Amino acid sequence: YSPFDYFYRGNFFFKPEYTYGVDADNVHLRQAFSIYDSMLVTFSHSDYMAEALIRLGELRYRVLQDIDGAARFYSDAMNSTRNAGLKGLCLTRLVDLRIAKGDLAGARNYIEMNSLISESLEKELALRKLLILYYSAELDSIPIYVNDVLGLLGINDPYFNDVIEFQNFTDQFITNENREAAHDFLRSELLIRQNKLSEAQRVLIYLLENYPDSEVCIPARYRLLQIELFFKDRTEAENILNALISDENQFAPDALLMMGEIAQYRDHDDAYAAQWYYTLLERYPQSLMSDDVRKRLRNIQAESTQKPEL
Repeated sequence: YSPFDYFYRGNFFFKPEYTYGVDADNVHLRQAFSIYDSMLVTFSHSDYMAEALIRLGELRYRVLQDIDGAARFYSDAMNSTRNAGLKGLCLTRLVDLRIAKGDLAGARNYIEMNSLISESLEKELALRKLLILYYSAELDSIPIYVNDVLGLLGINDPYFNDVIEFQNFTDQFITNENREAAHDFLRSELLIRQNKLSEAQRVLIYLLENYPDSEVCIPARYRLLQIELFFKDRTEAENILNALISDENQFAPDALLMMGEIAQYRDHDDAYAAQWYYTLLERYPQSLMSDDVRKRLRNIQAESTQKPEL
C-alpha cells in the first residue's frame, strides 16, 4: 500500500509510476527477471522477444527506478518488432521516462517527432503533452489544451473521465490561483513523480508557510500528508491531517480512509487504523465509503475483544 495511490485514485495524471516496497533482492523479482531473460533467448527475433524486453523495461522502471536501464530495454523492444501496438507502447514509455527524469523539453520534443504515427498513438501522446504542460506550470496553456484533448478523445474514450477530473482539479486549484503558489505546487508534483520526496516535502512546507490563504494549500496539505505517511512519521502526519480536516474539503474523507488503510494493511496496526475509521464515520456518516469502513471495523473487532462494539 502506497499513500500516493490515494490522490485521484487511478487517474492517468496523478497515479504513481513507481511500485514501492519491493526490495531489489526480492526472490520473486529475481525470478521474474530470470524468466524474461530466458524468453529473450527462446523467442529471439519475434514479438515474444519484444514483449519480454518490455516486461524487463517495466521492472527496471517501475520497481528498480532504473530509468536508463529501462530506456535501453524499451528501445531494444521497439527495434526488434514490426508490431505497431508494441512499438507504440515503447514510444509512449520512452516519453514517460523523459518525464520521470525531469526532462520535460526532451519529452515534448520526442512527442512532436512522433505525433503523426497513428490515431491511437496520437491520443496517448496528447495525454502526455497535457501532463508536460501541467508539470511545466504553463498555466495559460493548460485549460486550452484540455479542451483540445477532450475533443480528440471523445466521450467514449476510457481516458475521457480522467481528463474531466483533471480539468476540474486544475480549474479549482491551479489555473485560477495565486501563480507563485501554483508554480510551487506543480514543482512539488514533478518532484513526487521523480520520487524526490524529501525535496517535494520542502517545497510543500514552503508553500504552506508562505501562501497560507491560497486555495492550492488544500491539495498541497494532502500531498504533504502522503509524504509523511510514506516516511512513516505518524506525529507529523497527524498534525497535517488535523489541519486538513479542520475545514470541509473534498480530500478530507479520502485522507481519513488513507490513514486507516495504510495503518491496517501496510503497518498491520489495527488499533491505529480503527481510530481513523471511527473518525471517518463520525465526521462523514453519509460518505459512500461508510459501509466498507463499518465492515472493516467489524472484522477488526472480531479479531480483538478489546474493541468497542458498533
